[in-house]
Amino acid sequence: MSNAVSAVSIAAFTLMLARLEGPGEHFTSLFFLFAAGLFAAVNNHQLKQVLALRLLTYGALFIFIPVSDILSEGAAFNSKLWLHFATSLFVLYFVLECSTIFLRMYQRTLDQMDELRSERDKARESYELKSQFVSVVSHELRTPLTSITGSLTLMRETNLSKDPDKADRMLDIAHKNSKRLSKLINDLLDIQKMEARKMVYHFAPVDLGALLNDAAQSITPYADQYEIVVRTVPPPFPLTIRADHERMMQVLDNLLSNAVKFSHEGGYVELSARLQDGCAMLEVRDYGVGIPESERHKIFGKFIQADNSDCRNFEGSGLGLSIARQIIEDHGASIDFDSTLGEGTRFYATFPLCDTEENISIELPQM
Repeated sequence: MSNAVSAVSIAAFTLMLARLEGPGEHFTSLFFLFAAGLFAAVNNHQLKQVLALRLLTYGALFIFIPVSDILSEGAAFNSKLWLHFATSLFVLYFVLECSTIFLRMYQRTLDQMDELRSERDKARESYELKSQFVSVVSHELRTPLTSITGSLTLMRETNLSKDPDKADRMLDIAHKNSKRLSKLINDLLDIQKMEARKMVYHFAPVDLGALLNDAAQSITPYADQYEIVVRTVPPPFPLTIRADHERMMQVLDNLLSNAVKFSHEGGYVELSARLQDGCAMLEVRDYGVGIPESERHKIFGKFIQADNSDCRNFEGSGLGLSIARQIIEDHGASIDFDSTLGEGTRFYATFPLCDTEENISIELPQM
C-alpha cells in the first residue's frame, strides 16, 4: 500500500509539472519520471510486485503525457509532438530494459547464493561424516585390537602349557575380535564399491524358504551369545526371487544381527517370508528396545545407530543398514521399517517374483 501511494504521488506530481509546461517537450516532467523509473529498477528489483506496480504507473504516465498533447493539439503525424511521443517510448523501453537487466543480475546472485549454500551444506555433511567415520572406526578398531594384543601378549609371556583352558580362552578372544575387525574392513570396502558403482552381483533364482534357513543357521551362534532364539516362518508355498544369494545372506545377516543386538536377553527374533500384493516380502522382527521416531530419517545413513553417542551400549560400525538398503535397491526391491519404542522393530523388504532361470553377473555402471 505504501509503495502504491508513493508511486501515485510521484505520478500526480509529474502530471502537474507536465500541465505547467504545456504542450511540448516536457523535459523536466519526463526526466523526473525517468529518474523515478530508473530508481525503481535499481532499488526495487528484489520485489517483483513492487517493481511491476511502479513501472506500470510510470509507464502509463510516460505514454499518457505525449498522447494527451497530441490529442489536445490535434497534431499532424509530421508534428514534433509525435517525435516527443516516440522519444518517450524509447526512454520507457530503456527503463524497462534496465529493470530486466537488474532482475537477471539479482536472480543470478540468488542462484549463486543457492549454489554456495548447497556447497556449504555438502561440506558440512562431509565434515560430519568424516568426524563420524573417525569416531566410529577408531572405536571399532581400538576395542578388538586391544583384545587381540592382550591375548597374544599373555600367550607369549605366560607358560600356557600348564593351563590349556586359559590358552583356549585367549585364542577364542583373539579369533572373535579378528572376525570383528574383518567384518568392519569388509563393510568399508563394500561402501567404497557401492559409492564407485563397482559392486558385482551374480543374479540367479533364489528360493526364500532355503534362504531363511541358511540365514537362521548362520546367525544362531551369534544369537546364542545373547540367549536369543531365532524363529523362522517360511512361506506356505515356494517363493522365488531373482537375487544374489551371497549378498542376500549379507543383508539378512545385518538385519538379524541388529535384531539380536537390540533385543532383550532371553527373547527371540522372527525371520519370515510371505506373498503380499503379488510380491515376495521378507521380514525381520524383534521385540527389543525399538527405534525413536526422531531417528527414522537417518537410520539408513552411514555410521549411524539409534544409539549414536561416543559411549554406545551396542557395538557396530553403523554401516550395516546402509549396505543392506543399497544391496536391496540394486535388486530392484525396497526396504522400510516399523518401530515402537520399547516394543521392538520390524524391517521388511519387498521383492518382485522371479520365474526365469537366468544366472547373470552384473557390474553396475559408473555414474
